[in-house]
Parts: sequence; C-alpha cells; structure tokens
Amino acid sequence: MKKITLICSLFILTSCGKLPDPASTATSGLEGIWQRYGNSFPSTTLDFHEIVFFEGGISSEWIPRTGLYNYDPNSEPDKNYWRYTFDGTKGVNKTGTNLQYEDEMILQSANQLKVGSNVFMRCANVDGKKLNASYTSYGDVTDPTLPTLPYGQKPVITFANDGTFLDEGLFNTAYVLDPQPAPGGGTYEIKDFTIIMKYTDGRTRQCNIHGTFSNDITTTDKIWLERLDLNKM
Repeated sequence: MKKITLICSLFILTSCGKLPDPASTATSGLEGIWQRYGNSFPSTTLDFHEIVFFEGGISSEWIPRTGLYNYDPNSEPDKNYWRYTFDGTKGVNKTGTNLQYEDEMILQSANQLKVGSNVFMRCANVDGKKLNASYTSYGDVTDPTLPTLPYGQKPVITFANDGTFLDEGLFNTAYVLDPQPAPGGGTYEIKDFTIIMKYTDGRTRQCNIHGTFSNDITTTDKIWLERLDLNKM
C-alpha cells in the first residue's frame, strides 16, 4: 500500500510540474491596444503613446506593423517585449531590457487603466468596422496644396463603407519602411486591430489600425494606420 501511495504521489508531483503557467495560457481581459496622451519622461513633449497587451502575459509599447491578427510576439525576438500579470482589477507590468522595472496596474473602469503614474484608455474594438471617409497624413486637412498633388504623390487614402478603398499615394509618400509602393485600390477588411487591403493588381497589404482612445473608429477624426496617425478629411 505504501508503495502504491508513493507512486501516486510521485505521479501527482510530476504532473503538477508539467502544468503550463496559467499566465501563459489564460487571457487577462487587457488584450488589445491602450492609448494615452502626454509626455514620456524625460521628454516634456506631449504626444500619443500606446501599450499593447497580448495573450500569455506579454506586453509592449511597440505595436506590430502588421497588426495583431495572427501575430505571435515570439516571432520577433529582437523586439523589447515586457511581461505582465493581472488578476482582473490589479496587476504588475515589468518593463526594461531585463524586466528590471515594475509598474503597478489598476483597472479604474472598463476602459481606463492606470499603469504606474500614467492612465491609458482602451482603444475601441474595430472588428468588422467599415470606414467611410478619406484620411491624410497632413496635419492640416484644408491645406490648399493637397488637392493639387498628382495621383501617386497624394498622401490620401479613402475607405468606403462597401468595403472598398483607394490609395492615391499615401504609402508612397508618408511611409518610409517600404518606399515607392504603387498607388491603387481594392477591397479591405478589419479585424483584431488589423486592416487587410487587397489591391486589384494582386497585392495584399496588412497593417495595424486603431482609433483614438475608446472612440468608435468610424467617428473619430484621427486614426492610426501602420503606426502613423492620419487625419479625417
């Protein structure tokens, strides 16, 4: 009997040792993009700042260029990802190259999270949304030179609520990560803070996308597309 009990005890201990870390499998309720407006010490410049919470306890101030849809943080080990734990209302976000810093997190409301001394707002869900406006990288959407720019050199993209889009040169002029992409149009769909644009010439472009704070992306005057803020015209 003692031998059987010992074997069972060893089995239980061994099995427990193989159980996955709950933080690596459970969702926290924070998943998605959060945003604030303010300065980031030591800089005194006011700007928008984001923090992304992934499943599995990984966080980052860096939004994946291709969005969160089917994105695995482990696929880019060179990025400085953080770690967090959260129990529903409180938690800790560990940051720094060696995770040497800790920020206490408190969920002040469903869409408001205090991280250290900063308060972030949850960016609204964008799944299935259809935009119906034109957007530009110009800070002044009434700039008289904007309408005069030729097709292909105009930093404007238009989305219609029928799921189509027209890029008149936004990616050719406002982005530097892949210069000189041709303008064009096609269809789009939005899911998990990601927009997938399928051009009629066969190209597909996948970018992150989100609105301002907790505002519906279809009504806000500013959106972020591939980490660049665009203004509604």
